Amino acid sequence: MKLKHLPVVIFLLLLSLVVSQKKVLADQYEEEVVKDITLDKFVKNPNTGQWVDNLFASDYKFVPQDSDIDRNKEPEFKIIIRNSGDQDLDNIYYKDIMPHYLEYLSGDLEETFSLKVNESREFYFKTRTVKQEQMPDDAGLVCVVNTAQAEVEGQLDKDTAQICIEGEKGEVAGVKTYYPPTGPVDNLILLLGSAGLALTGGVLIGKSKQNIYQN
Repeated sequence: MKLKHLPVVIFLLLLSLVVSQKKVLADQYEEEVVKDITLDKFVKNPNTGQWVDNLFASDYKFVPQDSDIDRNKEPEFKIIIRNSGDQDLDNIYYKDIMPHYLEYLSGDLEETFSLKVNESREFYFKTRTVKQEQMPDDAGLVCVVNTAQAEVEGQLDKDTAQICIEGEKGEVAGVKTYYPPTGPVDNLILLLGSAGLALTGGVLIGKSKQNIYQN
């Protein structure tokens, strides 16, 4: 090889290395793209008008729709779903699972939609408590957990909001909490977790909002 061609050869080698490195970086970027979705659920506090995670009995107690007590009978819920990943998402499926002792009145319980990166969407719906005759006979205060979930391309997130309904018998007649049904996987996880706690005497620390529910 003549020396006068050496700079050209070196230039071509360097160029091929740069192109190859760019391709490696591009492939790594494609692999690191994260698809993620976040769902948060809230219930409106009738006393303050603010959206909160839960309304426990100490916060507010709804009453049956035919009650003579001057208290709210129409719980309202809000769901915020956000694309928290690095890629636009299509065909996001949102669904809310209505609990016992609430009747649907209006709003969004189910929808399929799209979100761009960092974009969010809000859903609202209103319910109504059941009549006194539909309340359980063995409890004067019933707390129900309402669950919403969103799923897209194998990613799933869900959240809950609890409210309490006070019947004519009052809390002295007993308190019961009702959770929406779960699938066999959730039930298995709950069973294994309970067994591990019994054997080890450990304490499980989880999210402030429950992710697993069982009737």
